[in-house]
Amino acid sequence: MHSVKLAGRAAAVLAFAAATVTAVAVPASAQTVDKATFAFSGDSGDWISGGQSYAYDTAANDR
Repeated sequence: MHSVKLAGRAAAVLAFAAATVTAVAVPASAQTVDKATFAFSGDSGDWISGGQSYAYDTAANDR
């Protein structure tokens, strides 16, 4: 009974390790675009937006 639990845990640990290594080992890439817009906003106290609104547009030469 204990060996079955141990084998299951070992398999779970190995699967997690393999997924982590795969996620870390994949190089990042970006797709180039001709035209695009992106906008976001957030609540006050939000650590990304700081409660502000932001907009980016390739037509305005934003990068």
